[in-house]
Amino acid sequence: MVYLLEQQIEEQLWEIWVNKDIELSFDEFKKKTVKKSTSKQLSKEEEEEILNKAQSILDMEVSEEASNIKI
Repeated sequence: MVYLLEQQIEEQLWEIWVNKDIELSFDEFKKKTVKKSTSKQLSKEEEEEILNKAQSILDMEVSEEASNIKI
């Protein structure tokens, strides 16, 4: 599950980097944008809360994209 979220974040960063005039390389941009968390251990409840929030954000983006589709 975490891997999928990391993939989605990387894809979103790529889209931002490609569509904006950013002078940094993608790797440099990614390093500056994504800060790796230190060794803080999350409880199962914290993990679930974070995943639920992330999923709700992704669901909002999907529903916004769907509402922009014209048939």
